[in-house]
Amino acid sequence: MLYTKAPLIYSRGGIILRCISSLLSVTAFITFQVKIDKHDYSTTTDLAITYLLFATAVFLEFYAFSCLVLSDWTVIWLIDEGENALTGAIYSLIRKLTRSERWSRSISQYNLISSSFESEPHRCLELLGIDEMKRQMHVDRKDLNGELQGLIFEHLREKAQKIKEDLNMLI
Repeated sequence: MLYTKAPLIYSRGGIILRCISSLLSVTAFITFQVKIDKHDYSTTTDLAITYLLFATAVFLEFYAFSCLVLSDWTVIWLIDEGENALTGAIYSLIRKLTRSERWSRSISQYNLISSSFESEPHRCLELLGIDEMKRQMHVDRKDLNGELQGLIFEHLREKAQKIKEDLNMLI
């Protein structure tokens, strides 16, 4: 609930909109493949770019769907649905696919001093996105000590408790 898009994305309406979006992308690609006369395009470059854009759109829809299915919210929904054979099998499959370390026990630290001495990046670097890569050069990962880790965990626990209380007041 800390993310503003989560309640919409994981609602029934959000899932329906995701399915409609995916279906429309695939339908447009198939329609272009079957119905559109390819001789109307002046060059093969136009066709190549069109196919590339369609393939990218379908890939992005597939990627978004896989992120939706493999997310923690799906796991929480499966746990809430109770234990039957199907949800248990899906839950174990998702756990195997997403088995990764959740937290590296380190925190990012931005070095403001070194970045302030650096000159402004050239305009062409900004267009290529290299300026963002240069900004990341000033970020270091530092190991987190136990005291700070406990402080962060306690803060998140208080936030979760406040959200829980706010939801109970609404109901």
